[in-house]
Amino acid sequence: STEWAHCKGSTPNYRGFPCSLWTLFHSLTVRQYELEMAKLKPFEQRFNLREVIDSVRFFVKHFFRCSECSKNFKKETYDYLDHLKKPQDAVLYLWKVHNSVNKRLANDITEDPVYPKDQFPSKTLCPDCYDNNNQWIEQRVFDFLVSFYSSKNMLPTIHHYLPEDKIFSGNLAKPRFKGQKAKSILDKFQPSTGLYIGIFFISVFGLMLLFIGIRKSRAIFGSR
Repeated sequence: STEWAHCKGSTPNYRGFPCSLWTLFHSLTVRQYELEMAKLKPFEQRFNLREVIDSVRFFVKHFFRCSECSKNFKKETYDYLDHLKKPQDAVLYLWKVHNSVNKRLANDITEDPVYPKDQFPSKTLCPDCYDNNNQWIEQRVFDFLVSFYSSKNMLPTIHHYLPEDKIFSGNLAKPRFKGQKAKSILDKFQPSTGLYIGIFFISVFGLMLLFIGIRKSRAIFGSR
């Protein structure tokens, strides 16, 4: 059975895959922003603000198993292009959509009673994200999201749950921390967000082809 780390529910039927998918989507929007900010002239050449949101909508439409969820997500994001104007908008837009979904599903039968679908981030996580009227301060929310879903937070989390030899083989892709130098060409390589998304969808497509092939094989052998 699958063991979830960050997305483990109080029982196996809660959280899990949908939670991890949201985490992946948020991380992609933040990673796109991070990669662009690392350039000498960020947000000038070939910056496609809709790239990640387009990919997220495509995945949910074609690959998410819950058809009703997929339709609801499409409705929630039908006007997404109207909200993508500034570099930080993809990060904030997905955050707003996620909070809207959580509000709609609060007290639903799918809600984990131990992990209620509250608005994120809570005052405990980010007290500075709220003003005196309990309203969001979006710039502070954005800063929080970039920090929370930053790539800098990924490897230490994985490293905490798994031994090093289960994460990396050799020294080509070991995590680098402040003060450490790249040890290989792979360490120095900085792929685009599009490449990350492309690899992700190619992997999903490959698994689907494998699944279809297995079903056809069973049908052929079953008919003999």
